[in-house]
Parts: sequence; structure tokens; C-alpha cells
Amino acid sequence: FSGTIDRARATALVRKYFARLPKGEARRVTLAPAKPPKGRTLLFVDKPKRTQTQVFVGHLGIRATSRHFFPLEIANTIFGGTFTARLIQEIREKRGWSYGAYSYNQVGRTIGRYFFRFYPANKDCIPALKLGLTLFETLVADGLSDQEVAFAKSYIKNSFPFRIETAQKQLAEALRLELLGLPVDYLEHYLERISRTSSAEVKTTLRAVLHPNDVMIVIVGTYETLAKQLRQIPGVNRILVNRYDRRWNPKEIRN
Repeated sequence: FSGTIDRARATALVRKYFARLPKGEARRVTLAPAKPPKGRTLLFVDKPKRTQTQVFVGHLGIRATSRHFFPLEIANTIFGGTFTARLIQEIREKRGWSYGAYSYNQVGRTIGRYFFRFYPANKDCIPALKLGLTLFETLVADGLSDQEVAFAKSYIKNSFPFRIETAQKQLAEALRLELLGLPVDYLEHYLERISRTSSAEVKTTLRAVLHPNDVMIVIVGTYETLAKQLRQIPGVNRILVNRYDRRWNPKEIRN
């Protein structure tokens, strides 16, 4: 609970709505280890008569408790985490290929995912994808400048209060910490951890956890419109195609 409620009222509500739940330990679900992609695999979800595409590129990420979390948060802010980041500047502002272009560092209790996405018109899909892959490669190879790291830290610090400005948001954060297995005082030290992260740590993390040559590329669009262009995507070693309205059984496309 959060907001203007006292313990007695909260206890009464819990008893009212949850008293009939059976007592016992919560069931723990164990997932098999996920296998990261090797090389660049393209999965095309075929939806006829589309004039626009949806493009996702990514791979498995890190768990919430990873030592790489804070360096990756900083790097992601510069790569595709804001409206002034590299992705949106190159793909939207300079070329007008997509209204949005963002990247995401989504962590989990045991594993996470890192990906970027945009949604260009058919004619711009392959050029935008090729550029996105190049930007991803450059991020990992070159890292961030000290100025970029400083900007990212400032942005994160200035935007942080908006994460906890209401009772509802504070409750959501408390639930997230519990689900991810993070300590209850995690947010109290969040900005301190961001401040302590160095440019060198960011560079080390990028090379340790991001793998531009081992990604899953997913395109939702009209296959017949783009089929001949898919071979232009550098490094793709496997192309799978599946109709959007059929059972999940992709067909591999070979030369």
C-alpha cells in the first residue's frame, strides 16, 4: 500500500480480500538457462500489405544484481535512452527514417535483454537496420567519451525524481525491487552508484555484455516487399520467415 492509509486499514483490506488464500510457500519457478544467439539471425514476421515495418535488434542481457548494471544504464542513455541519443539523432533527426528509435536495458531476476528498435517505412527499413547495426558496433568498439558519460550521469540524476514523485510510483518501485531480488534500500543508493561509475567501467561493460555480431533481428512487415533486400543486411547467417497469423513454426530461407 502507499498513500494516506494507516496500518489498521491496510490490515483490514488484506484480510478482506486475501483471507481465503491457502497458506503455504509460494511456488518457485525455475527456468532453463537461455541460449544466446550465435551470429546474426533474422526472423521475419510476414504481415501482408504493410507500408511500414517494425524492427527489433537484440540479445540476452544482464540480471538486475549484475555489477554491469550501472555502467550499462549510463551507456544506454547515450546510445538510445533519450530523445537526444545517438540512435534517434542518426535515424530520425538526420535521415527521417523513423519517428522513434530507442534502446532498452531490461533486466530480470535471472537474465535480462538488451535491444533497440525503430519502425521505418518499407523503403527505409534495410538502410535504417544497417545503420543501427553499425551504431551498435561503434558503441561497443569505441565506448563513450568522458563528456558523454558526464552528460548521461547528469540526465539520470535530473530525471530520477520523476520515478518516485507519487505514491503510486513509489509502490511500483517497491514491487519491482521485490520481484528483482534487490535490497529495500536500493533506490537510496542509486544515484550514488551512478556517480561512482567511471568511463573505464562503462567501456569494460560494453565489451563484456554487448555483442553486435551475435543478435536476433526481428522484422514485422510484408515479406514479398523486402525479400530481395534482406541479403543486404551484413553478417546475417540465417533467415527465418513466419506468417503473423500462423502457428509459430518459422521456415528457414536458404540461398
